[in-house]
Parts: sequence; C-alpha cells; structure tokens
Amino acid sequence: YRRRLLRGDTVFRAGQPFRKLFAVRLGHVMTCRSDHRGERYVTGFQMAGDMLGMDAIGNGEHASTAIALEDSEVCEISYVRLQRLMVELPRMMEHFHRMMSREISQDQSAIRFLGILRADERLANLVLNLPARYATRGFSPRRFHLRMSRDDMARHLGLTLETVSRVLARFREQKLIRLDRRELEILDMRQLETLAAGTDRGLAR
Repeated sequence: YRRRLLRGDTVFRAGQPFRKLFAVRLGHVMTCRSDHRGERYVTGFQMAGDMLGMDAIGNGEHASTAIALEDSEVCEISYVRLQRLMVELPRMMEHFHRMMSREISQDQSAIRFLGILRADERLANLVLNLPARYATRGFSPRRFHLRMSRDDMARHLGLTLETVSRVLARFREQKLIRLDRRELEILDMRQLETLAAGTDRGLAR
C-alpha cells in the first residue's frame, strides 16, 4: 500500500502500536524522539530505499516519530505478512537481516557523533554521510540539496543551532564546501574525510 505524504506529515508517532514497516519510496523522512525533559532530538534522516519502524519490532510500539521533510511517499508493509513471506522466501529474510544490520551500524555511528568527536568533526561526518548514501542511489556524491534544516542537523548531532551555523560558515571560508541556502557542493572531499576521521586536530574549533 503506497501512502503519499506532504511536508510535515507524520508517518507514525512514538508510542503507537507496531503493526507495519514503512519503506521510503520517494522523498526524505526524519525520525526523532523526546528526552525526559521533553526536548526533541533527531535520530536519523531517511531517504528512498530506507526502511522505517524496525526499532519497534522488539517492544511492539514505535519509540520514535517519523516526519516527512518534503512531499514524499512510503510503502506500508504489514509485519505479519512480511514474516510469512520470509518463511517462504529465505532470500527475503537475508535481505531483511542485512537492512537491520545496516540500521544498527548507523545507530552506532550516531552514538559516536555524541561521544568523542568535536563539533566540526561531527558535521563533517554528516556532510559526507549524505552524499555517500546518494551515490549508492545513482545521484551526485558532491552536489545535493539539504532537505533538513540547520536546527534538525543540530538536534541530530547534539549541537546548538549557533554552533552548526558557525561551523558551516567556517567550512565555506576554508573552501571545503559551497553552500547557497540548502544547495551544498563538496569542494574538498579529501580534507573533509580527514576532518571526519578526527585525524587532523589542527583545524580551529
């Protein structure tokens, strides 16, 4: 079942019972949660080909809220039906397990963002992660449109909005990127990769 979404529409909300998985067919979606103080933080940005809702399989309810960042489309997949198909089609089960493994890996990377990395290193990781994912889908790995706001980026990286704006400005000054509103072009891939790896601590904070 295909479901169309307008920008700002909710795919599912935290606390809702888990019955379906959602495959992003078109557009971009953001998942977010709230902490004990009610402060929202962003757990991930999903694009065409990504699956939503797998974190709800364990406890039977969605732990996050998924919101469309632009006009999008998702395919709703009944989990009960999917389980039956996986029994009948072992290759589908293998594919599903690969997707779960990829999501776990992405979650571990997100934890790393909030741990040992500086602000500029966190942002460099995000700037590189997006085009890498676009490249696997046949799009340019150097020029793309940022679907998320700077506030969304800040909430994802555990930074303030002011810090994200300041670091992006520094990246422009250092000619690592070109940024016009939300149109971003990577100018120095090698330096960004060095920064993202945390091996060049010489760059100013």
